[in-house]
Amino acid sequence: MKKLTLTYLKKEFYLDGFLEMLQKKEIKKFNDLDYLILTSCSLGRKNLNTLRKQLYSVKSNFYITWDELRRSGELIPKLSNNFKLSYQKEEGCGQHEFNTSFLTCHILKSKIDKLYYSTSYFMDLDDSNCMPEYSILNSFKTLKDAKKSSSIILKKFKTKGIYPSTLG
Repeated sequence: MKKLTLTYLKKEFYLDGFLEMLQKKEIKKFNDLDYLILTSCSLGRKNLNTLRKQLYSVKSNFYITWDELRRSGELIPKLSNNFKLSYQKEEGCGQHEFNTSFLTCHILKSKIDKLYYSTSYFMDLDDSNCMPEYSILNSFKTLKDAKKSSSIILKKFKTKGIYPSTLG
């Protein structure tokens, strides 16, 4: 079985299906971007379970690349030139003298549907699993509105330690 690569995922990325998933109202209930991205890449030769196994395999070095691209906000723009990273900001917080949780908000502009998508990357070093979360938060018609929302989320995170999935 061939190793999973960014080149493979880019080739198999089904943009129309991905945009359709982002536009559905159910996105508020299920906002895991890893799942949405892999689902939109699973219509080709490899099914979703195979892609997941290959991505999370301890034998694969690709997960490191995947995680770095998620944190930087460049994963989706690398898969499709429809998306452009328009904004990124990170905040940290912790109960100790140093930060143990980090939240990065990104804003991606979609050329096709002319919307700005707010995404987040969250990592809690105090969590025993230490598994980052990569989520879609919302969509906006203007960059100004998307930045305002991101600013509010980051402020709540920094001052109260509240992560977006717990904002309700």
